[in-house]
Amino acid sequence: MKNSIYVLAEQELQVEKLHLCTWDLRNHNTYVEVGVSIANAEVLPKSMTLYLVLPFLSKVCSIRSLHEELHDNDNYKFIFNEIPENVRALGGSKHNGSIVTLSGAGDAKQRTHLIANATVTQQAAKADSETKQIVKVTFDNPEDLRGTVGHLYVRLLIPCSSTTIAEVISGIAKRTYIFDVKINEARNIPDEVLDFQSQHDLRRRPVATAYCLHCVPDNYEISFSDGSKLKNIRKLEKSAFQRYLPELRNIGGEYIITFIKQKDQDSYSFFTTFNREVVGNKQLFVAVVISLLCNLLFAFSAFRKELDAEKSLMEQIPPEWWVALGVILLGLLICLPIKGWFLRLWNKWTGK
Repeated sequence: MKNSIYVLAEQELQVEKLHLCTWDLRNHNTYVEVGVSIANAEVLPKSMTLYLVLPFLSKVCSIRSLHEELHDNDNYKFIFNEIPENVRALGGSKHNGSIVTLSGAGDAKQRTHLIANATVTQQAAKADSETKQIVKVTFDNPEDLRGTVGHLYVRLLIPCSSTTIAEVISGIAKRTYIFDVKINEARNIPDEVLDFQSQHDLRRRPVATAYCLHCVPDNYEISFSDGSKLKNIRKLEKSAFQRYLPELRNIGGEYIITFIKQKDQDSYSFFTTFNREVVGNKQLFVAVVISLLCNLLFAFSAFRKELDAEKSLMEQIPPEWWVALGVILLGLLICLPIKGWFLRLWNKWTGK
């Protein structure tokens, strides 16, 4: 399935949180962020590797770690809605990662976690496949931080080659965007992923809490979202976003974000649909065709009274009617699915 995501690893890792955020931005192809929080850092090995199966990837792209962006307090607050008590660069350089301390609220204890610098490579599930849908993520767990850091966190920014990872259904006056995201779903796991797991001795790692965020232009209307999982809908803080990802500064217009969350499941499913009204050349052409057709029907009664029985019907049809009929036929070819049927028939007739 196009948006069925899997978290695989050889080591026994406890994935505390999985963040998935899609950015459908004007003037850009879509971007996807994936964040993984791993608990019990003190008992984990010095070096770890995760494999993320991301079927919406079709080719190699410039995936990068966002650890340097999250070293900034404002960026951290924008993403996690929490203000760090302290952020310290690992080894004196934010390029190595950051140690973030969060103050406990009420009776909660102080929390410390490491935002790691991840090394990312892409590979195919099959050796002969050109689709590089598996992302290998390698990061370190420094031994000198054992006992002081509770969680490890990696976050990736993935530029996609399409304008959205949603399935788009186009109608005459609107488009429907269907985001059907599944995480660790065992029922429909592809054979090539099963083979990849077996070859590399990997296991699906359970996710304690999954978060799914969709950012879309504000002229999109939410037509469906599971109310039991939908936590809130808010407007995007553009200034904060542009500070977080300055390369995407030119996004134009306003945006909304849907925030969906589910926890304590073996697998997760997030289904959200948006509608967008479309008024373009196709819709205007449909209106012209309908108007011409109605005018022809109204004019036919008057034309029928003036028919000369001694002449053939074809000779008496006004030339303006032929033009109108030609426009109607052209509209049918452009706007309706029969266009593909006509093209196949033409290719068969011409031998192409």
